[in-house]
Amino acid sequence: MNREYENKKAKNTSLTACCKAGALRLIRRRQSLRRTGVYRGRGKLAEYVQLERLPALTLHLLYKRGKKDKQNYLKEYLNIDVVEVVINKSVIYSASNTPTKMYFIKGDVVTVIEEQDDWLKVEYEGKKLVTGWIKRGDVRD
Repeated sequence: MNREYENKKAKNTSLTACCKAGALRLIRRRQSLRRTGVYRGRGKLAEYVQLERLPALTLHLLYKRGKKDKQNYLKEYLNIDVVEVVINKSVIYSASNTPTKMYFIKGDVVTVIEEQDDWLKVEYEGKKLVTGWIKRGDVRD
């Protein structure tokens, strides 16, 4: 009976997020569908998948928690610049003065990739990845 319990425990696929060396890694204990590396934490080996970018919901939750705690967790620990859209409808531009049909709405939290004068190149990952330029006046740090 004890061995059966250990086998079930070994197949545990609970997900854990951890920050190390400025990168968020999604850790799947003991078993992983995609193996991209091994991380040693607390004396146990765990496999991890490194994410290229955080999903919009995760960004939003970390941003809101940081505002509540008056601390910028995304910038401090992950070196990610994010801003929040503060106007009702912020049009996305493919280049300066070339608007697209896409837009962000008030409350969206987007990642800043580049800054030029009064423009910010941002990306947002929802159902699909959206990259474009928005006006600096449409957002708040």
